[in-house]
Amino acid sequence: MSKLGAGPIPLTPSPRGEGGRLQVLIGVASVGAGLSLAAVVYYFSFGASLLEPMSQATAQSLAWLLGAVGMTVGVQGSTITSGAFGITIAPGCTPAAPLLLYLGAVAGYPSTWPAKLKGALLGIVCLTAVNFVRVTTLFFIGKYSPNHLEVMHTIIWQSLLILATLGLWLYWVQRYAAKSRA
Repeated sequence: MSKLGAGPIPLTPSPRGEGGRLQVLIGVASVGAGLSLAAVVYYFSFGASLLEPMSQATAQSLAWLLGAVGMTVGVQGSTITSGAFGITIAPGCTPAAPLLLYLGAVAGYPSTWPAKLKGALLGIVCLTAVNFVRVTTLFFIGKYSPNHLEVMHTIIWQSLLILATLGLWLYWVQRYAAKSRA
């Protein structure tokens, strides 16, 4: 029985060994580098003309969907109107930010190139779809319940988008990346 201060307590080595620890450290550093690169791209692209086509495409797609369900809408650039209500799809309302975050994490995570490609395609499709649902619901909330728009836009949907991005990345790690390293 060991008493406190009676000498060093032997530590059981990690089942991964020293090589496993280095691998984890490299993985964490790689994901950090990928996320840092994504943050730099994100910082320099917002407000720039680079994201305006994505804002306009999001607005056009939303206008098409709203028209398909029978709403009378107008679209001018990245602004959609219906009656007296209108919203502008700003660069932050596109899937660019969550995609950059997700793709940075996929790029930085140690896995094979085919797994990274699957992850990139999965992220582009899923996060674009989630963002489309987001802007659609925000449009309806803004038109029919404008008092709730600010909370839904800045708190609820921002949180859901972050959780969707993290959840999708964790899904990719378990489903594709972990298998590619086995």
